[in-house]
Amino acid sequence: SVYALDESLGLLRFDSLSGRLESIINNIEFVSPNSIAIGADQTIYVGDSACRCVHVYRDGEWQNPLLGFSADAPYSILATADGNFYATDSNDSLGFVRRFNAEGTTNLFSEEPLEDQPLLFSVDGELQLFNQNTDQILALDGIGFTAVTTLDIESSPQYIQQASDGTYVMAEGDTIELVTSDSLLIDSIDINDYSLGSIIRGIAVGSDN
Repeated sequence: SVYALDESLGLLRFDSLSGRLESIINNIEFVSPNSIAIGADQTIYVGDSACRCVHVYRDGEWQNPLLGFSADAPYSILATADGNFYATDSNDSLGFVRRFNAEGTTNLFSEEPLEDQPLLFSVDGELQLFNQNTDQILALDGIGFTAVTTLDIESSPQYIQQASDGTYVMAEGDTIELVTSDSLLIDSIDINDYSLGSIIRGIAVGSDN
């Protein structure tokens, strides 16, 4: 199945082959859901920065949400194949990442303080983040993050992924940019050129790039 978020209807489930809407999974506790992630065990996580929580849907039922986030958090969430779930948070205006798994919750901090909540993405199943204030890509190193590279870009992406050839795919508003690790702009795509007239709400990169 394919899942999508609708601010009015809730969580939508579609058949991945036909595209047919299979069901609408509503949650009266939704305030302003803004992100979605699916774990290896098919648990669905819905970030809701207005309620400062993550809603959890497992085995056909809504579970107790993950609570205790600060204002406007989580901004970004991610589930990885190893069973970990990550969500951004902030404390005293500094961003960090919370990791949830069977062993409990761990707060992960960057060596260089994050002024805001970062964007989370996965490279070969490993957590990485994009610091929007410094344009740095950082990788998880134990219980902290170390810089991998710095991108020399003018945009402020809302979504980021990395293709198998190392190219970073970033989206902001109605524009998608493809940038190398050396900050060379390969291409810029304006979705309005295709008469879509919409704002990008997420991106994904296939194995064939």
